[in-house]
Amino acid sequence: MLILSFSQLVTSYAQYAQKYWIFGQNSPAHIQFSYVGPVQTWASPFTVNPSPPPPSVNLGFKGTAIAVEHQTGVIHFYTDGDNVYDGNHFLIMTGLGGNAQSTKPVVLALHPGCSEDTIYVFLNPTGGGGTNAGPLRYRKYAISSRTFSSIFSVPGLYSNTDIGEGLLLVPNSVNGRSFWIICNLKNSNTYVVYKVDDDGVNYHASFQFGSNVGNYKNMTYSAIRNEIAFCSGQGTALYICGFDAVTGMFMTNSYQVLPNQGANIYDVEYSPSGEFLYYVQYSGLPRLWQYQFSTGRNVLLDSLGDNWKGGLKLGPDGFIYHI
Repeated sequence: MLILSFSQLVTSYAQYAQKYWIFGQNSPAHIQFSYVGPVQTWASPFTVNPSPPPPSVNLGFKGTAIAVEHQTGVIHFYTDGDNVYDGNHFLIMTGLGGNAQSTKPVVLALHPGCSEDTIYVFLNPTGGGGTNAGPLRYRKYAISSRTFSSIFSVPGLYSNTDIGEGLLLVPNSVNGRSFWIICNLKNSNTYVVYKVDDDGVNYHASFQFGSNVGNYKNMTYSAIRNEIAFCSGQGTALYICGFDAVTGMFMTNSYQVLPNQGANIYDVEYSPSGEFLYYVQYSGLPRLWQYQFSTGRNVLLDSLGDNWKGGLKLGPDGFIYHI
């Protein structure tokens, strides 16, 4: 694990959603972050394996998501999109509906309306570079009864259209009772935005820009820059586009391809200040790069050696973690 350090404060108790990370296909790792102090800061360093998942826990080798009590950080469940485990690491469900081999098999969010008993579970059935694919779906999880609903289709033009592996949630920057879900259609440069608010899940808009190469399409959002960065996972596509988190609209006139040094760019992450963008190659000769927006320079930070080291994630403590 390689760690890049930045400073960051936490301003909302909802940040407890980042308290735990559980990931890894064989002998999954468990990272716990500590939330301390009157100024609401996350302590560093983190604690590794405070209660490690047992060998019986079987996760996919890519993305996972954890649902927690938003005021305490107690784990409700965690999942790789297929298998679901409770906070004691017991298997409670299989066949959730996401693909455990997807870069983003599932996205979780507390219902943005009046109900704090419901968690939205957005499911990505596409994985393996798009060899297995399907349309975006979702369930609802009732916290009080600890039960999942049946699977719902998303409304609108693309309810039955296969999506790529990228999936992103962006909070509405003004209205705390709504957020946006963004996906990319398979083998396409079309991005679809769904609005989630008191009225439920609704189709919002679609946009065309960027590369249609590859089905990985990892995405990350910077609130400082009002911008989303994308990579294709195949080829050398690395690009950005402005996104208005109030209106849910891409500003396609701001679309820009970034100069880069990579091939098979798998994941991207902004620094908290928005000054830098980090990207990583995941196969061949895996390498971690830093792109500086003010200078346009790419700096090689590390040559990683083995294949399939691709994940980047900004932690609540202000560090970027690469695994």
